[in-house]
Amino acid sequence: MKTFSNALRHWFSTTPAKVILSVFSVEVLVNPVWNYTFVYDDVSLQELSERALELTIWDHDRLSTNEFLGGIRFSLGTGKHNGRNVDWMDSTGKELSLWQNMLSRPNFWVEGSVILRSSLEKLN
Repeated sequence: MKTFSNALRHWFSTTPAKVILSVFSVEVLVNPVWNYTFVYDDVSLQELSERALELTIWDHDRLSTNEFLGGIRFSLGTGKHNGRNVDWMDSTGKELSLWQNMLSRPNFWVEGSVILRSSLEKLN
């Protein structure tokens, strides 16, 4: 995943409301590859430090239910949003280090690989 710290205005809001953004699908591939760039406009570094970016991967099937394949959540892992306890600020390990790296290097590319979580329930 690549991220450039400087549009997902619709993704990030001033409240912790969940917004779903469907990027695109890769169809009928055994080993799909996503090369997608996230650009954050009009969001300060301070605001990003209070936010989390959650990405989920699903197998959409026309004939049966959709299957959750895994997900990742980038954040500072503080467990807090605007001073309140929240479950979704739970990043650790590579998720945390990539988010910290992105915040500390504005206007530079940050690349990395992260293993998908089998569940996005709170880690701690």
